[in-house]
Amino acid sequence: MTPSSDDLPQIIEGMRQFNLSVSKSIAPFRWVGYGLLVLAFLSWVAFLTPLTFMNPTWEFQAIGGLVERVPVLLLAFLLIFFGGMSFRKPWERPIIQGLSWLCLVLGILFFLMTPLGIVNTFRINHQNAVTATAEYDRQLAEAANLEEQLDQASTADILAFLESQGASVNLDDPDQIKEILRDEINSGRASLTEEYNTLRANQQLALFKNSVQWNLGALLSGTLLVYIWRATTWARRKDETS
Repeated sequence: MTPSSDDLPQIIEGMRQFNLSVSKSIAPFRWVGYGLLVLAFLSWVAFLTPLTFMNPTWEFQAIGGLVERVPVLLLAFLLIFFGGMSFRKPWERPIIQGLSWLCLVLGILFFLMTPLGIVNTFRINHQNAVTATAEYDRQLAEAANLEEQLDQASTADILAFLESQGASVNLDDPDQIKEILRDEINSGRASLTEEYNTLRANQQLALFKNSVQWNLGALLSGTLLVYIWRATTWARRKDETS
């Protein structure tokens, strides 16, 4: 339906009022963006210090922490660049130019985090396996040592030791005590194996879930930051006035 000539003044006035309301919102949006950018920077510094490069666990968790904090950064850039060059103060021009290039730098860094995160996933899994296996082997060695001591001890010595510990033994054949204790050792050894397998499975699952989430998050964050850089070409033009 084509508006009549009588409706045009109302439409024009409505558009003027809308543009006026938008222009009044630009400054608060941008100031909130600058504030969020500072908060994001402070959060990153607090999270990353002290720096412990070459530590795969720290590097892996650092990637995860940065990815989980990137929504605040993206929102900050979105608010700062809102409205293009309209209603900008003169001092903002070099700032938004620098922030536009910062998006590219951060985007590249997030892309580089992905292969680092994948490598560290395998390194951490290997470290977890070494630690868990060492503890498992130590406990198995203790069980083997206890079994050896049991074989070397006499039934009388075993009964005397149990009585000294306050344990009462009521057996028709005292010689059965060795077999009972040996069964307990074998049962404990089986429990150790089950606990070890469960621990490794849980470690690998948790590590895999975090790796997928954080590495894909790094890729997505890098993509969005590079997109913001490409979309803010106007901020890098020296002759941009509007």
